Amino acid sequence: MPPLQLARLRPLSLTDAEALLPVFGDEDTMRYWSHGPVASLDEMREKVAQNLTANGPPTAYAITCAADGPALGWVSLYDIRNGNAGAGYILNKAVRGRGLVRAALAQLLDIALCERNLHRIYLDIDPENSASIRLAQSMGFRWEGHFKESFLRDGVYYDSVFYAMLAHEWRALRG
Repeated sequence: MPPLQLARLRPLSLTDAEALLPVFGDEDTMRYWSHGPVASLDEMREKVAQNLTANGPPTAYAITCAADGPALGWVSLYDIRNGNAGAGYILNKAVRGRGLVRAALAQLLDIALCERNLHRIYLDIDPENSASIRLAQSMGFRWEGHFKESFLRDGVYYDSVFYAMLAHEWRALRG
């Protein structure tokens, strides 16, 4: 398969549900996500709908390689309050390792910290997710701590490690 172009973001849409079902239906891809695999297209539509913004600017974006291309994953802001927000991302395993999440997350940081003037973006990462930890560190996110049994998924508590980026830190990194 030829290398993919740099990631492009576009607001997430209900029409992305079908393309995202293989991503969210994959057990391996979902092992670090906030819920287990999605079992049906209707359930995927519901998950997409939960991430759409009724009023105001979008908070969830499809990761694509072309403006009108299929969703390969998504990147989103959540829990936005007092100038702070969490950021999350997920990508089809067939296209991992090509810099798409890095490019998408950089674009999301530009949107959140430069255009929308948020103050801080954090990443809540499973300590076993070494790929996400490496990504956070390589992009300049600061380690903020390890929280024991802080996340409940399917009746089991999991640890989280937090990394964060302040707006002025991102602007300095971007030059």
